[in-house]
Parts: sequence; structure tokens; C-alpha cells
Amino acid sequence: MNKKKKILEVSNVSHSFQPMSENSNLVLDGINFHVCDREVISILGKSGSGKSTLLRIISGLIIPDFGTVTLGDKKVLGPNPQINMVFQTFAIYPWLTVYQNIAFGLQAQNYSQETIDNQVNKMLHLISLEKYRNAYPRELSGGMRQRVGFARALAVEPELLLLDEPFSSLDIYTGENLRSDLMRIWSTRQIKTRAMVMVTHSVDEAVMMSDRIILLGSKPGTITGNYEITTPRENRTKQAMHDLIEEIGEELSDQIAASV
Repeated sequence: MNKKKKILEVSNVSHSFQPMSENSNLVLDGINFHVCDREVISILGKSGSGKSTLLRIISGLIIPDFGTVTLGDKKVLGPNPQINMVFQTFAIYPWLTVYQNIAFGLQAQNYSQETIDNQVNKMLHLISLEKYRNAYPRELSGGMRQRVGFARALAVEPELLLLDEPFSSLDIYTGENLRSDLMRIWSTRQIKTRAMVMVTHSVDEAVMMSDRIILLGSKPGTITGNYEITTPRENRTKQAMHDLIEEIGEELSDQIAASV
């Protein structure tokens, strides 16, 4: 059986806030993991475990004090056009229409107008935004604004998509619908993105979406668990995945209790 190709390698990453200060705070310590082609990885941990910091290091928005992040065969030394991120809040431009928001990243990378039109129209269709192409963010619900964020991130077809608690600001029904649409697009390979890494607080969400789940301990953040999920996504229900959800939930609870 052939091994899957590695898309991302995180090697011995450590990072501190205010590293040269007496108040230096080691946030991440010796983080090692990889992400393979067609994998969805979730990172779980209590607040303050460094999850979002790790995601920003992977994206190139933060350079770690030690260690390396490698995408393909190239080190990530800053923002990378092959990596894009969907944030927790609606990180879209209020003065631009839905179409213009989705087109923004494509324009920044100097794509032709024909390519921009084709990609934006594709995303409008895939993310169910066709009716809103000329609307402004103020005219949209929170769920629709987050759909615009997803469409803009996916329009440039990054190799790696990073998700920083992208459903946490939405109500349960809206979040589940958007999550279902994303996984449908992903499973049917309607986007060229090769892997996704998501930070979440929701064990249920991680189990339903992921191929692997990485647990981060805290103070400093270190990897304390690694769970591989082999059950096909179409067979995953809360009942079918109950034991794994309980196991991971108890491990997180124990970590939180130990840190109090």
C-alpha cells in the first residue's frame, strides 16, 4: 500500500511571546506533526493551549522562535499564496460586494479578468451565494457573511486551507449547514485544495469532519494525543462515533481540570 504524500510538515516548532523579556511566555514547545494529501486535521485543546498561534505559524503570519514549517518542499517563511485561512469572525470587506470580496484574492495575484470571473462564479455556485453576488456584507446574515469568507479563501485554490474556529460564531443550524456544504465540496473534489487544518473547541465537530485529531496540552502547548479516524464520513453519526467523542472529551476535561 502506497503512503500518502505529505503536504505539510511541522518540525520541532516552539514559540514564546515576548521571548527577550523577563515575562517571556512559552506558548508552544516541540510541536511535530504532518498533514498528508486529502487529509483533514483538527487541532483540539483548552483555551490558551496555543492552537490559534500554531495555525498562524503554519500560515506564515507568525515566524516561530524555533523549528520549521514546510509546505511541499519549501519552508514557510512568511505569507504564502498556497495557504489561505478562514477566520472565526467575518473577515470580509464591508465596502465591497460579495462578488468583489471573493474576487479580491484573485486580483491580488494578478489573475486575468476571465479567470477571476470564472472562479468567482464557480464559488458563488458551490457556496450557494448566487443570489447575493451584488449584495454588501451589511445586507447579509452572519451565516452568509461566513460563506463569503469561505468562498474568498477557496477561490484562489490554495493547496492548504486553514480554519480558525470557522463555525463558532454561528448558530448550530447555520453552522451545520455550512459545515455540510464544505465537506460535500471537499469529498466530491470540486476544489483543488489538497488538505485542511482546523482549530476547534468542538469535539463533535472535529470527529465528524477529520481524518486525524491532534490534542494540545497547555502551558506550554505540546501534543498530548493523536487520534486517527478510519470510519468513512458518510457513516459517521453521533451515535456511531459516541465512544470516540466521549474518549476525547474526557481527555480534554482531564487536561482542563489538571490545569486549574
